[in-house]
Amino acid sequence: GSALVAEVVQSAVKMPASKFLQQQLLLPLDIQDYRLHYNPHGTLNTAGGSEYRSRDLLKLGQLCLNKGEWNGKQIISGEWISKATSPKANAWKGMDYGYLMWLRSYGGVPCYAMSGNGGQKVMGIPELDAVLVITTTNYGNRKAHGYTDELVEKYIVPALK
Repeated sequence: GSALVAEVVQSAVKMPASKFLQQQLLLPLDIQDYRLHYNPHGTLNTAGGSEYRSRDLLKLGQLCLNKGEWNGKQIISGEWISKATSPKANAWKGMDYGYLMWLRSYGGVPCYAMSGNGGQKVMGIPELDAVLVITTTNYGNRKAHGYTDELVEKYIVPALK
């Protein structure tokens, strides 16, 4: 499903998804050092693989925590952020899914997260007014998300409380 996002965006905005991403999100957030990945047809790969610095992933998380506002400017609709971080489907016990966001609690604290291969996470924790970025090198490891979840559950959230 997330692989289709670029096609939907391109159809709606009448320009390549990569150009729209750069103009509407990356430029306003001053994200300059990144590498986008494309599918064999030359369309932005919205299913993953693009590369960003941890500090820039933190900006994306903070943008969500701020309900779409960055440096006093509304970059993304606050209503959209609320919808994206609200449950749309139950993935499995204790895990819901919003609009490309995983939703669950850690240590009894509700969180939302963008998640990637190897246990990568960009997590918003509104109740604690915190954003968490975890980058790893556990690519292709089926247990990688479990390792990241354990760090968040046992150590990070309790330290933030």
